[in-house]
Parts: sequence; structure tokens; C-alpha cells
Amino acid sequence: MQKTKTEFSEHRKVVHSTKTDGEPGMAELCPLCPCKCIELRTHLAEEHKIAEEAIERLLLNTASSSLLNDSASDKR
Repeated sequence: MQKTKTEFSEHRKVVHSTKTDGEPGMAELCPLCPCKCIELRTHLAEEHKIAEEAIERLLLNTASSSLLNDSASDKR
């Protein structure tokens, strides 16, 4: 579990952080609705009324399920 959390944190830093030229990172797809958001945590808190602790768990679960799907498709 710790490895997955570390991989997720590293992924967020590299892919979704602010670019060096000051432009925002790429939009993320909300796991609960079809919205693409630059500030996914803010969207989840304001639009879906999710607590910060629950947002953390949701994003970790989404990341781990994505990793599982990727590894399953690699085996095909």
C-alpha cells in the first residue's frame, strides 16, 4: 500500500503540478462526474461536498485501481 501511495504522490508531482513556466498542470477527470478539473480537490470538496480525508482516500483508490487496470491490460 505504501508503494502505491508513493507512486501516486510522485505521479501527481510530475504530471499534475504547476508547470515551470507558471501555467497550471493538465486537467484531471473527476472520478464521480464527467468534469475535467484543474483543481480536482477543490471540485470534489465544493461540488460533491466531500471531506478532505475522504478525498485523499478516493484519489488513492482511484490511482490504485488505475494501476491494477494498467497491469491487467499489460498481461493481454
